[in-house]
Amino acid sequence: MEDFPAIRALAEKLYLDSNDMQAEEFLLAEDQKKIVGIGRLIKHPDCTEIATFGVEEDFRKQGLGGKLIEELRNKAAGPVHLATIIPGYFAKQGFIKAEKVPPSMVKKSDWCEGCSKQNCTVMVHP
Repeated sequence: MEDFPAIRALAEKLYLDSNDMQAEEFLLAEDQKKIVGIGRLIKHPDCTEIATFGVEEDFRKQGLGGKLIEELRNKAAGPVHLATIIPGYFAKQGFIKAEKVPPSMVKKSDWCEGCSKQNCTVMVHP
């Protein structure tokens, strides 16, 4: 719980979906006790989703994101979905474009702040 303000700050800094965040959902990447990467699993009725995923710009291309994804996938039972504006990155992590979007992943109101639905790709890791 003490990390939650830093988690929220990083999510907002990276313009990530921060709706309904719960501290216990997150896995963290740290550098010298500073949170530099975050990701969470959301269990929906029809799928598990990786959400609010990102790494501080200064810490990218060091493998932290890949390690977070691997740990999140290991925590999930079965396929894992995500919605992203950077599908090329996630394709390198073994995700493919989902043929069907799970109904529970469809946002009921506004799409993620500052982003349109047309920019988003739903992907799955089988």
